Amino acid sequence: MKLLRYAGLCLILIGAGCASRPEPAAISKAAGPEAAMTAQQEVLEEAHRNHVDVLSPVAFKEASKFMEKAKKQKDDKDIYESLGMSKAYLLEAQAETNARSLDLRDVVDARNEAITAGADFEALDSTDNDLMKFTKDSDDYKEMKTADKNKIAAKYLKVELAAIKTSKLAEIKSTLDVAKSKGANTLVPKTYRTAMMRFRAAEKAIETDRHSQNYYQPAVNAAAASANRTLSLVETAVATQNQTPEQRALTLDARNKALREADEMNTEVTEASLQKDEALAAQGASLSAMSDERNELKMKEMQDKAVADAAAKFDSSEAEVYRQGQNLVIRLKQVNFASGRSELPAQSMPVLGKVKSVLQDLNPQAVMIQGHTDAVGSATKNQRLSEQRAAAVAKYFESDSALSRNQFDTAGFGFSKPLTSNKTREGRAQNRRVDIVITPASQL
Repeated sequence: MKLLRYAGLCLILIGAGCASRPEPAAISKAAGPEAAMTAQQEVLEEAHRNHVDVLSPVAFKEASKFMEKAKKQKDDKDIYESLGMSKAYLLEAQAETNARSLDLRDVVDARNEAITAGADFEALDSTDNDLMKFTKDSDDYKEMKTADKNKIAAKYLKVELAAIKTSKLAEIKSTLDVAKSKGANTLVPKTYRTAMMRFRAAEKAIETDRHSQNYYQPAVNAAAASANRTLSLVETAVATQNQTPEQRALTLDARNKALREADEMNTEVTEASLQKDEALAAQGASLSAMSDERNELKMKEMQDKAVADAAAKFDSSEAEVYRQGQNLVIRLKQVNFASGRSELPAQSMPVLGKVKSVLQDLNPQAVMIQGHTDAVGSATKNQRLSEQRAAAVAKYFESDSALSRNQFDTAGFGFSKPLTSNKTREGRAQNRRVDIVITPASQL
């Protein structure tokens, strides 16, 4: 489809060229070509640090390409021309990045956390590719939903957590692997199990609050001390297997002396770490509660944003948007069913189209469509009518291929839940309504 659109554009622009190539930007020549290249390179590197390479990858790639071209050229005129093109494309990339930064704030923040933590290149590159599937093309970017953004941000945070674990625990893991390869699980099994338990406790502490080194460092220190002791014991066990009793005693005496000296050098760290083992266990429940509270607060912020974004699509005469527990409710005011009828009137299509847009943004876990009537007629008739009205709205949404993967449930309430009195024509019209109850995706 994109290829057809591009081909059509080319037919229109024959003679002018298909690619949107900017005019070269002005480059200062006062200090010479070398200084100009250095200045442009610094600007590119700064843009890279500001995530321009992933938020506007096409224009940034062109800017980098012309920068490399400038480095290979000999003639000053050609150098300045390539630098001008590099600058022009970079200005385009920066403008596009500025336009997208607020919308992708959570994604950018998570990516920055991953980079700061020293993320593995392959893991970071994989997540960057997920993001650039949307940012490489403006049409794809327009189709990017809240669930897509949350999924990519979560993947960056997972990369960050892995980087922190590697930074803090890789050496300990290596020590334990060496000890295991020398037979620790059979020669010193109790000590080895204790070391593994403390290693897992350190992992858990990092997972609980990765950004608080004061919290997880004691567990890391305890795991390191336990791993080193395990390796020392297993090496001693191996060394003394074929010794005489006297040789074994001398070896053990030398080992004990070395351990005492090591303990004296590391008393402050080691003892503090070991003493905090029990404290860590006691704090676990409290910190878990704190973490849950932070997660709940973050969830509330995201839910409030979802309500605000949805409400912004409607004016007050079209719908009322509010939160009901974990759900988002859109109370439609302009469906305007005729009395006793369930067919969707033509004038309701614009507001229903806006509801479609909200559903595409949220990619919800579930959608309940609730039909309501006025009090004209019998309870049985109005109950059936309310169910038919809900079904009519559901059918309208299900006919859109972009929403086909959503599950639409319906319910009718007859005239049991009026918003206002049924004694006036205006009141009865207001009570003939449809409420859309949206359960957001679990990532929201």
